[in-house]
Amino acid sequence: MAGPTSVESFPINQQMMSGVVRGASAQPHSIKEIDLRTVSLVVLAVIATFAAMYMARDVLFPILLAGVLAFPLLPLVRTLVRLRVPRFVAATAILILALTTVTVGAIRLFEPATTWVQDAPRQMREVETKLRTLRGPWQRFQEASRSVEEMTDSPDASKLKVEVAAEPLSDRVMWLTQKLAIGAVVTVCLLFLLLALGDNLVDTVVNLQTSDESRKHWRGVMHRVETMISNYLLTYSMINAGLGTIIGLGLWWIGMPNPMLWGVMAALLNFIPYAGLFAGTIIVTLVGLLTFDSASHALLAPAIYLAANGIEANAVTPILL
Repeated sequence: MAGPTSVESFPINQQMMSGVVRGASAQPHSIKEIDLRTVSLVVLAVIATFAAMYMARDVLFPILLAGVLAFPLLPLVRTLVRLRVPRFVAATAILILALTTVTVGAIRLFEPATTWVQDAPRQMREVETKLRTLRGPWQRFQEASRSVEEMTDSPDASKLKVEVAAEPLSDRVMWLTQKLAIGAVVTVCLLFLLLALGDNLVDTVVNLQTSDESRKHWRGVMHRVETMISNYLLTYSMINAGLGTIIGLGLWWIGMPNPMLWGVMAALLNFIPYAGLFAGTIIVTLVGLLTFDSASHALLAPAIYLAANGIEANAVTPILL
C-alpha cells in the first residue's frame, strides 16, 4: 500500500513545487511593478507640488519672506517683552525700526539707481560701441558670411516681414511697481502678525500635545530650530554685508562711480545662489566698460567681483557656517 501511494503522490508534489517556483519567479516582477508605480506617483506629486507653488508664487512669496524675516526679529521682540514692554508695542517698535533702516538705505541708493536706469539706453549703446571694437575680427567674419548669404539669395524671393508690437516699457514698469507694492504691504502685515503673535502660535501648537513631557519636548525642539535658523540668517547676512563692503571698496579703489550702490547690490544678490553671482558679474562688467576707456581697466571690475565671491564661497562661508 505504501508503494503505490508514494508513486501517486509524486506528481502532486512536483506540481506543487512548480507552483512554488512560478510564484517565486513572479514575486520580483510584482515588486518591480509596485516600485515603478510608487516612483511614478512620487514624481507626479513633486511635479504637481512645484506647479502649484509656481502658480501661487504671488501668494506664497510674501508668506515665506515674512517667515524668514521674523526669525532674526523675534529675539529682539522677546528682549523688549522681558523688559516689561507690552508685546504689541514691542512688535510695532521693532517693525518700525526695521522699516526705517530699509527706507533710509533705499533713499540713499535711489538717486544713483534711477540715474543708471534712466541712462540705460544711452549707456547700452556705448557698451555696444565698445564691444564692437573688441570683437572686430568676429564682426568682420559675420559681415563676410552675411555678404555671401546675400549673394546666394534669389533676388526675386519674396521676404515676409513680421513686426511684433512690444509692450510699452512704462506699462511694464507700472505693472511691476504695483505688484511689488502689493507684495511689500502683504509681507509687512504678515511680519507684524508673526512678531506680535509668534509665541502664541507656538504655544497653541505645543498645547495640542497630551502630556507635559511631550509639550516640554516639542517646546524645546521649536526653540532649538528657531535659534539655529536665526543664527544662520544673522551669520549669512553679516557675511553678505562684509562681501558687499569688500566689493564696494575694491570698485572704489579702481575708480568705479557709485561704489556703495554696487556693494549693496553684491550683498543682496549673494542671497541668490549662482544666479546672483552671474547677474552681478554681468552688471559690473557693463558698468566697467561704460566707465573706463581701456578694456584691461574695465575688466578689473568683474575680476574684483569674482575674486571676492570666490574667497567668500570657498573660505569664509565654510568656516563660519
